[in-house]
Parts: sequence; C-alpha cells; structure tokens
Amino acid sequence: MQAGDQLGGRWRLLQTAPSRDAVERWRAVDETTAEPVEVLVLRASRADAEARRAFLEAHRGLIGVVEPGVLPTLQVHREGDAVVAVRPPTEDASLADLRGPMDVGAVAAVGAVLIPAVIAAGPATRGALLASDVGLDARGQPVLAPHAAPLTRVVRGTTRAVAPEAFEGASPDGAAGLYGLGVLLYRLATGREPLTSATGAAPPPPSVVRHGIPPAFDEAIERLLSRDPSARAAALPLLQEIASPVADLRPLARPRAVTGQVLVGTGAAHRGQASPLGRPGARGHREDLDPVGLVLISAGDLAGLDPDLLSLAAGLAGVSLATIEALRAASLPLVIEASPSRSAARLRARQLADQTGLPVVHGVEAGLPPSVYLATTIAVALLPLLGTVITGSFGLLIVAAPLFVLLLTIIAIGGGLAYGASRRRQLHAAGVEGLARAHTELTAQGADGLLAPAWARLAEIRVQLGGADLPPAAASDLRGILKGLEARLTALARRARSADDALRQVDGTALSTRLKALSSKAGLSATEAAERDRLARTVADLDAVKLRRRSVAEESTRIHDALAEIAAVLGQLGEDPGETILSRLSHTVRAAEAVTTDAPADPGGHPRADAARRADAARRAARQVEG
Repeated sequence: MQAGDQLGGRWRLLQTAPSRDAVERWRAVDETTAEPVEVLVLRASRADAEARRAFLEAHRGLIGVVEPGVLPTLQVHREGDAVVAVRPPTEDASLADLRGPMDVGAVAAVGAVLIPAVIAAGPATRGALLASDVGLDARGQPVLAPHAAPLTRVVRGTTRAVAPEAFEGASPDGAAGLYGLGVLLYRLATGREPLTSATGAAPPPPSVVRHGIPPAFDEAIERLLSRDPSARAAALPLLQEIASPVADLRPLARPRAVTGQVLVGTGAAHRGQASPLGRPGARGHREDLDPVGLVLISAGDLAGLDPDLLSLAAGLAGVSLATIEALRAASLPLVIEASPSRSAARLRARQLADQTGLPVVHGVEAGLPPSVYLATTIAVALLPLLGTVITGSFGLLIVAAPLFVLLLTIIAIGGGLAYGASRRRQLHAAGVEGLARAHTELTAQGADGLLAPAWARLAEIRVQLGGADLPPAAASDLRGILKGLEARLTALARRARSADDALRQVDGTALSTRLKALSSKAGLSATEAAERDRLARTVADLDAVKLRRRSVAEESTRIHDALAEIAAVLGQLGEDPGETILSRLSHTVRAAEAVTTDAPADPGGHPRADAARRADAARRAARQVEG
C-alpha cells in the first residue's frame, strides 16, 4: 500500500502516520464526503492468522459504539491478505506521550471520561489497555482508540496493564480494560508505574509515592486495580468528585511525540498543535523548521548546564550530547520543542521549567514588534512629561512629583515590554537556526531511520534518569554508559552512511545481470573476460557492503534491547528502591557497557579498514561500469 491507493472503494490513502507495533497507520480521506479518516492496516507479513482475526473482531466490536469517549470504527474489512480498519482521525500523540506527574484533577478528569468509554468498548481493549490506546482528538481531549495490535515482543512493564483474570483464562471484557486504565492513571498522577506482585498484593496508594494526592483518588485507583472485576466501575463517582474541567492535553505531550496533522472539515491539512524537534532519522517539514513559538534553552544557559541537567536536556529535545556540543560551539540555543502559538509555547516553557529545573524559556515570532511598544510608550509618556515640566516650572512640586513617578513607571513598563518582545524575537531567530542545525545532525545520526529506535530509546532513558532517585555515583555511571552508547551509535551511523553512499552510486541489479550473462557465455574474448572478472570483484564488494549495512542494523537492535533493559529497571526504582533493584540496575548497566566494548568486527571476517576499501571500490565501479 502506498499514498494514493484507494481501499474499500472509498478511502484514499494520503500519508503515513506514526504507528505502533505491527499496525500501520495512515492519514486518509473519505472520497464520498471529503471527510478525514485514519486507516489502520495489519498485514499478513506482520501477524499470523490468529492475530489478524483478533484485530478484525476487536474493530468489529467498535462499529456503532456511540459513547462520546470512544473512537468508533467506521468500517473493518479484509484487503487482500491484510485487515483494514477505518475510523475518525486522531492526533499523532497519545496518552503514552504524556509524562507524569500531572495535576491530579486533570488525571481524574481523564479517568472520568475513559471509564464509561472502556466499558462501552467491551472486549476491544483485549484485557490490556495501554497508554497508546488512548488517543487525543482534534481538541486535545482523551478518546479511547484501541489499535488492537498483536504484541510482537514482551516489554517489561507491559504486563502491568493486564488484568489478573486474564492470566487465569478469563475472556477479556470492559472490566479487564478498567484494570489497565488504573495502571495508566497511577502513572499519570505519580510519574511511576504501580508495583505488581506475584502474590497479588496491591501497590502502594498514589499518595505514598506523591504527597498531596487526595484520599478519593487513592480509593479510585484501589478500586480500578481491584482483583474483583465487578468493583472497578465504582471508581467513576470518586474521580468525578475531584475532576477538574478536561483541558487540552496536547501541550503536555512529551517533546518527541509529533502531534501531527489532523485533517478537518474539507479534508485540508492543518498544522499540528505542537511540532517538536523529533527523533533522529525523522524528516521534518518546512513548518517544523520555522514555527511560531519555540520552547528552548538559550545559548548562555546551555553553556552553563552541569552534566546532570545537560543529559536531561538532551533527552527532552531528543538529540545527542554531540549535537548539544555543536550548538554550544556555534552559540545557538537548544530547542526542546516547537509550537504554532505563543500561548502554547509560554505554557510549555513554564511547565518544563517547573518540572525539571532546567532554564527553559520561550521565543516567539508573532506578536507586536518592539518598535510598537517604544512608540506607544513615548506617546503615553508625553502627557505626564508635559505635566511634570509645567507644574515644575510653577513650583508645584506636590503635583510634579507624582507626575514624574508616573512618567518613570510608564517608561519602565514600556521599556520592559519592548525588551521582552525583542528578547523573544531574538531567541526565536536563534532557535530556528539551532533547530535547523539539530535537524541536520539528527538526520545524519539516524541513518535514514535505521538507528532511529535506538536513538529514541536513549533519549527516553535520559529523561527517565533525570527523574530517578539514584545515588550520585550510580547516576554518574549510567550517564557515562549512555554517553558510550551514543558514541557507538554515532559510529554505526557513519558506517551506514558509507554503505548507503556506495549502494546508491551503483546499479547492483544491472551489474549482476551483466555478470550472469558474461559468465554463461561461451568463447569470451579477452576484453569480455576482463570485464567479467572486474564485474565479479565489484559484485563481491557490493555484497560485502550490503552485509556490512545489515550488521549495523543488527548491532543497533542489540543496543536498543540493552537500553530497553535499563529503562525497565529504572521504571522499578520508584516501586522498590532497595538494594536488590540497585544491584539489578548495576548488572544491567554493565551488560549494556559490554555492547560498546565488545562490538563485533564487520561481517565476513573482514576488518573495518577492508570493508571501507570495498565501499570505495564499489564507488569506483560506478564510474567504470555503465550499463
């Protein structure tokens, strides 16, 4: 499937959207009404027949659901060997992109919306409601939007969202989904996953993890995580009691989640509500590189960050430490994320500064220019200035003094407004330049997306480490390991780019076809025999280059898996900060360190220098062989 294809005789695919697990996600349009939709595709190559059947049944169960908090499926059908589900569009961000702790009233509001939705959806959540199954609509409101994706791998912590009865053979239903909702609300309120136990012991109340949480919320979570499915829905009135009005959740989405283009009305694409820097390997659009508002750390503040905060800043922005050093050298700010509005940028900057302690500020392109503030100040100040001069000349100091104070106040306020506007515009201009520089670095480091998952996981761990309560020595060791893994990924990116450059310059299929023709021909002339031998060497070199690129992908996967292990152990620190977890973290970190020190040589027994020679030979072949 590709952009422009029509599915079901009605839905026209427009562009891909961020996906999860084995399910592809597309932006599309209903050609009969010109209304936007999103299309989920589960291919046979990515799931077995049982997984596709479960996907089909889950989305059939969502057809006709009218609960406001549920995103209904419009149509689900088989398209060749794939299963296709069509539904209204959502933002690219989901609740998986929101980090806690959040305001408890806002978390309660999310729960109050989703409890009826999960019950109405019935078995569609398949007994394991995940944060990524809760999307955001065009107003930034939470909406249940299950992917019903098969789990291609078990990630530590995922099973926390599975209801206990699911392990006892019970069929998944809405009550089972409520258990996963309880896990989600616990994390949003505390910033940590609830501790699960093989003995079935309940996790500590959220108020134990985060002080100030009201008893009603503790009781609601206790009911949602109850082993008795019939007790879970009773959490709804407790959450409604403490819920605040449901706010637009998009500004709270973590920076690396692209809250992209939700099509509205006539099917025209609107700019996303937030456009963060993105992950390595992502290809940004022009509007991503020239936004209205930027949330950033100024060049001066960036230069003064200590290693702890520098690592956290790199994680929030989704960039490498090497990229930050390049920005420092160029005296450019680090952009954490971008926004299409001044108010959203200002709000997000304040939130990040409060939550992380980083010197985060905002820069905007819009708003009144400084000259307007200065001109207005001068105009307003003329009256008290004239009054001061006149009353002073007559010796009326009792009147002149207040007028003079008023004059100074007007000048101070106007000057401050002009300076603030000028400062924000300067920050925005420098931020746009820094954003472009970072995008260039990210594209190079991501190797056309080959290394993007590992880079994204590295950034997430840096954010996770910033909020973890680790002993200083352990935190320092972990930052050192992460820096080593970053260096390894950078080296892999260079290898991948070298291989890609060689492969792009040579038509390998044409060379192989020509070699096969010459090899099967009898009675070759001396010229043809020389060409055959030269082609054989070139094809062998190209095969070595392909094998080399494959080894990069394999090593990137090993690094990603090592980082996933670290993330899993870090996630358990808040639940069990004892020596056992710290010891497990130390062991996991050392295992990750081995990935950087025991990196294999290039495949085929060739040293790296020989592989580089082969890549150069392939480039030369491009110039020597035509046709």
